[in-house]
Amino acid sequence: MMKIKELSYALFAFNYKFGSILPIKKNFVFSIMTHDESPSGNIRTLTKYLSKVGKYSFYYVAKEERRAYFHLLFVLPFVMSRAEIILMDNAFMPMSFFKVRKETKVLQLWHGTGSIKKFGQDSNTGRLRELERRHNANIDCLFVNSSGLVREYAGAFGVPESKVYATGLPRTDWLLTLLSDKNRAKKIRDIREKIEKFMVGSLKDKKIILYAPTFRDNETDAPKLHMNVSKLAETLSCDYLIFLKLHPFVSRAFKGSDLPARVINISDYKDLNELMVVSDGLITDYSSIIFDYVVLDKPMYFFADDILDFETNGRGFYLDYRNELPGILPSDETELGRIIVNDIEGSESNETRLSRRLFLDKYYDWLDGKSAMRVYEEAIKKK
Repeated sequence: MMKIKELSYALFAFNYKFGSILPIKKNFVFSIMTHDESPSGNIRTLTKYLSKVGKYSFYYVAKEERRAYFHLLFVLPFVMSRAEIILMDNAFMPMSFFKVRKETKVLQLWHGTGSIKKFGQDSNTGRLRELERRHNANIDCLFVNSSGLVREYAGAFGVPESKVYATGLPRTDWLLTLLSDKNRAKKIRDIREKIEKFMVGSLKDKKIILYAPTFRDNETDAPKLHMNVSKLAETLSCDYLIFLKLHPFVSRAFKGSDLPARVINISDYKDLNELMVVSDGLITDYSSIIFDYVVLDKPMYFFADDILDFETNGRGFYLDYRNELPGILPSDETELGRIIVNDIEGSESNETRLSRRLFLDKYYDWLDGKSAMRVYEEAIKKK
């Protein structure tokens, strides 16, 4: 399978180089959104800002378009070869097989605002690690959320620290702007109505707990949940709903499954920011979602039943998992349910509130909702 993929990457590279005979199109932005194509994601937020400050043209590549084989190999490389700017929020592996033309600037807006678990060059091995290294050699600018993440991300991408810019990430702009909006309450009500239409149900007087676990690399063929959501639902009163926001591999495995009435698989809802805003608390394990959720100053819970195995056999962590997290590590679903009710009903401890504040201070240099502007001024306006 890997050999077939590499052959397709090589064909993409050939067509890219062939297309590079033609001149660059001024202010043409080729955007690869293979992780987050939502309106509040990194790339859509940045291109929306670009549309306000200049005359740019855009071409967007989302997951669905990437899967169209002919289009991927015989259309996209020619379009991409004319770009003055390439934006990406993930790795686009055909770029492992060619060097982007020198007139083009490649901006990596990685989809994680931070990372609990190690990734990239810090965790991959063998052929994948080598292809990723060649891919990342094309990066001109890598953007991170704070100065404290510069060294970490430089290592994970295998690029010099001089290419890493602590501008904040555009994906946080929407959240931070909403928090300071005088019409915030109405906008959140509108989002709840939008979600109600999507799920075909009522959220009136409901408290929402968002469960967003990470995907385990070793569970591709047999994905599972690492928390008994039925047991948790039993510990919560009828005015609580549990929203499951799962990785696509895991979500597909649970489609059509019998879930308790108050447990809703909302994984197909595109905009994670909107789900975070309407929720009253978050349950996760090793997901980078906590680096976004922390700005909302709501309770977070870390349910990691496989922590010992993950510490020993998994990717490893960038932080002290047991002592640096901005929330509670309950021992089981019953304790988790009790703590959730206690916190949301207004008795959350000052200690957990302080842990969130310290985490926010560590991972955010900017809380003004203007990261897209800083990315533009740092890497595009200066070109």
